[in-house]
Amino acid sequence: MKTRSDLRRTLARKPDSLAEERQRELVEFRRKKYYRGVEEFTNGFFQAVYAPLLDLFMATVRVRFDFIDSETQDPFDLHDPHPQVHKTMRYWTSQEKEDWRKQFHEVVEKAWSVHWLECHKPGWESLVARVAVDVEEIGDGPTMPTDGIFDVKVYRGDIAGQGSPAVGHRQAWFGYDNVQSKPGERPVVVHEFGHMLGLDDEYRAAGKPEWASHSDMVQAEFGYGVPRLDSGNREDRFKNSIMNSGVTGKVLPEHGVVFLDAIRRITGIPEWKLRRGVPN
Repeated sequence: MKTRSDLRRTLARKPDSLAEERQRELVEFRRKKYYRGVEEFTNGFFQAVYAPLLDLFMATVRVRFDFIDSETQDPFDLHDPHPQVHKTMRYWTSQEKEDWRKQFHEVVEKAWSVHWLECHKPGWESLVARVAVDVEEIGDGPTMPTDGIFDVKVYRGDIAGQGSPAVGHRQAWFGYDNVQSKPGERPVVVHEFGHMLGLDDEYRAAGKPEWASHSDMVQAEFGYGVPRLDSGNREDRFKNSIMNSGVTGKVLPEHGVVFLDAIRRITGIPEWKLRRGVPN
């Protein structure tokens, strides 16, 4: 805690000496790397590293893939008046597993590595950070949920249980084609990966709150929140959001609040801000 004498000396300094001290502090700050092991930022789990000399903020999501053989329902014969349900067992090959891994890395890392962070601390405005998202594999095979690691089950046929891709608390369920895209669409995993980073669905759903869980952070940074509205009828800022319209949506600047929260915490500097208008 500063004493009255310290405060008097600070007030008595010339502006040049204050600026020089800020620069010395900044130079010292730049020499270090700021790191936080995997922990919960907002509602997601990732490792956060900021390297000032590289202007780089790295968010690393750790996953363990478990590739599961499963049945899939065959298409009905449209000419059969009494169609029967037939299922076929689908088995992963080694090449399919490798291809799926590669596609998952490529699509989610590219889609989410689009934000920039800027420091607005007086005298430190030269500090910036390009956000890079990385997926780190811990090895495949079944596992119990472990702190900081997402247990990701990937089904070759139908997804067991809920039947559709989903992300839970340090767990995720995907299907074989969820890394593939169609014309004008993004792969399903891009939306689901947003949940792994800590973002909520932005569309209205039964039993869900009226506001997305990241709404307060967006409100604090941008001056407006994120209401959950009917996906197809809304006309607000989030109509074309990846967390609202899924495969046809975009990653927005507002989604960078998860990284903003992390860099503020690992550096101890609250004056970080998101650069506007970078994602697309």
